[in-house]
Amino acid sequence: MNEPSLIVSLHDVAPRNFQRVRQQLEELAGWGVTRVSLLAVPHFHGEKRLDEDPALCQWLLDCQSKGHEIVLHGWKHESSRFEVRGSRFNPWENWFFENLYTTGEAEFLNLDFTEARNRIQSGLEMLRKLRFRITGFISPAWLMNTDVERASRDLGLDYTNTLSHLIHLPSGKRLAARSCVWSTRAEWRRACSLAWNAFLFRRLGKVDPLRISLHPADLEYPAIWRQIKGLIGGALQTRRPTTYAEWIKNHAKN
Repeated sequence: MNEPSLIVSLHDVAPRNFQRVRQQLEELAGWGVTRVSLLAVPHFHGEKRLDEDPALCQWLLDCQSKGHEIVLHGWKHESSRFEVRGSRFNPWENWFFENLYTTGEAEFLNLDFTEARNRIQSGLEMLRKLRFRITGFISPAWLMNTDVERASRDLGLDYTNTLSHLIHLPSGKRLAARSCVWSTRAEWRRACSLAWNAFLFRRLGKVDPLRISLHPADLEYPAIWRQIKGLIGGALQTRRPTTYAEWIKNHAKN
């Protein structure tokens, strides 16, 4: 277990994104990535529910049987106006998170303990009924507050994370682990992402674990996907692919 780890996560697994996520996983397997964390959204943007797509559910079960991990990733992956009006942040912070950092997807940023717990519990009930082994919760865009962390702990989950830390919920231990991630919504974002991730990958060096977080749209931009392939190929020379759940089990509890 002394070999440093690589955690690749595929975000926004939902009926809308099924084909792209499946293609991403197939290509990752061809590069040598044998374990990933698949972040499933139960009711993505209020569209078709995950449990209403038998083909996707069976594919996820097959993935789980091969050693991949299913992670609960929000409930709808979008925020609503009342949550912004009831914000614990100032208007400028809310505008940034809702309009620049995301496009109205900061679902858990402003939730109180009760609402956060209700949504996480609803997601857990759905995914566990589908026979997925869920031990972790990750907020959409990694945006959450302390009530969300407390609700995750109260529901007996092992971990959550932010963009820069892994959090072992039973102990409260926070482990620095910045993730590489790409923004593709505009040309300037894609250009910045390419430059930033090239720099960040070098800066992270031998940090354990190395996290690379992918979204369905990454596959649509050849320059982005080439960089992802290159970074993962470089990481696999010295790192062992794993999942969030496996890494937490073997490291954070020590």
